[in-house]
Amino acid sequence: MSGRLKLITDAAIEPVTPADLRSFGRISSEVVDADLIPLIVTARQLAENYQNRAYVTQTRELVFDAFPDCPIQIPLPPLISLVSVVVTDINGTVTTMTLTDFVVDTSGACGQISLKYNKSWPSVIPERAGVVIRFTAGYGAVAELVPGKIKTALTVGALWLYDHPGEAMTDLFYTLLNDDRVQSV
Repeated sequence: MSGRLKLITDAAIEPVTPADLRSFGRISSEVVDADLIPLIVTARQLAENYQNRAYVTQTRELVFDAFPDCPIQIPLPPLISLVSVVVTDINGTVTTMTLTDFVVDTSGACGQISLKYNKSWPSVIPERAGVVIRFTAGYGAVAELVPGKIKTALTVGALWLYDHPGEAMTDLFYTLLNDDRVQSV
């Protein structure tokens, strides 16, 4: 059973800056940051969606209508941490599970969580969207932790959007992102 993904807190910074674009693309210093930042954000969002990854730390929720089978694959690697697991039953009673009841595995391409030995889900029937797993994902809170190849792709993508408004993204953007693409979980 797959859950639905919800963004709670987006990345606080972008992996590349307007200064990076100006330097790489020989864009005039007269072009204001406010014109370049939306292009960077769009390039990052396209890249994250294409690679099924999170780049800079962000908080997400994975929402289920019933108790998922374990291990639960956590989308948008790399997984940083499990923040909370909340269950709301059909009577509206909210139970926040203890995080020490879970094993968080970040050793693979995608993180996963499991209930520890001898632990189980609450003995209630969850309501629709009654199981909510909150987690943080990304390479970290600073741009320097994002791999260089991804930052190059974002720069190429943002510059393409600047130079070719309204056109489809260049194939080079996707070629740079192909190697580390994760299959959807």
